[in-house]
Amino acid sequence: MTFILTLHSILRWATIIVAVAALIKFGIGWFGKKPYDVTANQLRVVFTSLMDVQLLLGGFYLVWGGLLGFGWPSYRLEHLGIMVLAVVLAHLTSLGKDKGDNIRYRNGFLFVLASLAVVVVGVSLLPGGRWLTITGLF
Repeated sequence: MTFILTLHSILRWATIIVAVAALIKFGIGWFGKKPYDVTANQLRVVFTSLMDVQLLLGGFYLVWGGLLGFGWPSYRLEHLGIMVLAVVLAHLTSLGKDKGDNIRYRNGFLFVLASLAVVVVGVSLLPGGRWLTITGLF
């Protein structure tokens, strides 16, 4: 189980790095009125995919850990609920694919930002200051 939690902790940082890169790209595209390009789409897809993997790993850890006797503490259930919302927001980055480039950049920027804000809330619910540690390594 430590492996799953460690992987979940490491991927958290990869997700945040991709989110920041996406915010920069979407912000430049939106405010600079740039054409929507392949890099923007790749960042959107990678961010959404990482969020999906995080949800699957976290859900697996919650269920498997609960069945193995770690219990079902309320903070884990709250964390899961909030992270489901973060993943839904991440998927909304594709909203407006048939609209103009400026709308696509705007939607990407706003929904990545909203998703990231919800992630901050969700991780902050966990005990032990999880922001500065990678569980299983440090």
